[in-house]
Amino acid sequence: MERLASLLVRSRDNVVRSTSLLAAARTLVSQSRRLRRPRVSGGSDGVEPVAPSDHATRGARTTERTRRGTLPAAVGLLRWRWVGPGMGMDCDGCRERIDRAERELEVEVSSTLVFRFHVGFKDG
Repeated sequence: MERLASLLVRSRDNVVRSTSLLAAARTLVSQSRRLRRPRVSGGSDGVEPVAPSDHATRGARTTERTRRGTLPAAVGLLRWRWVGPGMGMDCDGCRERIDRAERELEVEVSSTLVFRFHVGFKDG
């Protein structure tokens, strides 16, 4: 009987410890997501109206943002991470939503920032 009581106490202690470890892990995951996917903004990067557009307009907006310095232009620092169906997030080039029917390109800059683009529009 004493052994059973000891096992119950140890089990309860393990559950409490596991709960606190899970909470700490969730906090770390949340913080790392914020570091890996920060909001991109710049001094000249104001709110731009986004109207439905064609490919040429999307490319022109991406090129303009690169020219203004709100998107990185140093190609040597860029690394392609992933190409696949859109995840419903905004394109960092033209600021339009990348729908699931469209293809999305994720680009990593200096292993710190991740940008998303419609496939084919990063180069303008």
